[in-house]
Amino acid sequence: MATWRLFTAVELPQELRAQLSALITQLSAALPHGSVRWVRADGIHLTLKFYGEVATDQVPGLQAALTRAADSAAPMALELKELGTFPGPARPRVIWVGVKGEVEKLNTLQRAVEEASTPLGFEPEARGFKPHLTLGRVNEGWSPACQAKLAEAFARLGPGLRGAFSAETLSLMRSELGRGGAVYTCLAAPRLGGRAR
Repeated sequence: MATWRLFTAVELPQELRAQLSALITQLSAALPHGSVRWVRADGIHLTLKFYGEVATDQVPGLQAALTRAADSAAPMALELKELGTFPGPARPRVIWVGVKGEVEKLNTLQRAVEEASTPLGFEPEARGFKPHLTLGRVNEGWSPACQAKLAEAFARLGPGLRGAFSAETLSLMRSELGRGGAVYTCLAAPRLGGRAR
């Protein structure tokens, strides 16, 4: 049985991706070469649920479920927030940008995605939903010196962080892993509030 690696996300406008690309360039210049695996800006998205490997014959049912979830939600205005790390600043594994604005609407959409996915056999996320845009993943060998440089970069770049966007669609995405990183394909993008795209 063929499978696809799938997730659900809110996609970003091109202008915001260009802005995040510039931010990644600045962060990269502030840190030792090779200390972080930076994501490609054209692949940055706001993930709502990661499904993993899904049998291709399940995809139509998942698309229909996500269309119902999108129908029940409303478009929302979001903005870039602070810079941060998971699980925390002492031993970071992921560097991200947070999201603010109509976050309660975003939380409602994420819950609707979970509720639509569960009857199809997809377990709800164990961790609470924290909306963020992943910028990079920290490599092994992260040192206190790297941490000091990252804190310095956050203090310098964080206060000037700007960027607003409107979330109007819910995208079912396919991820294909390759040597140059993941390549993403949008399989369906129902409009929030049920308007045809």
